[in-house]
Amino acid sequence: MDEAEQFTSSMDDGVGDKSTDVEVFLSFKKAIKSDPAVSLSNWTAENSENICSWYGIWCRKHSKIVVAIMFPKLGLEGTLSPSLGR
Repeated sequence: MDEAEQFTSSMDDGVGDKSTDVEVFLSFKKAIKSDPAVSLSNWTAENSENICSWYGIWCRKHSKIVVAIMFPKLGLEGTLSPSLGR
């Protein structure tokens, strides 16, 4: 991802698997080579119980299922992980 102004990925509308979501998002973070605003600093395994509080993660209000990720104008650089398509 080169200087993407915005990246949005809609997630499956089915029941989410929180442990899989955490693995996918941590894999995505690992592939980011530049995060100038340190936006993904709270994306940690230690904070995985609170994934809906991670920067850029959008969840359904009551079910806490991830429905989208958004990173407007963060200057992230790296490779999009194929696992995001799951």
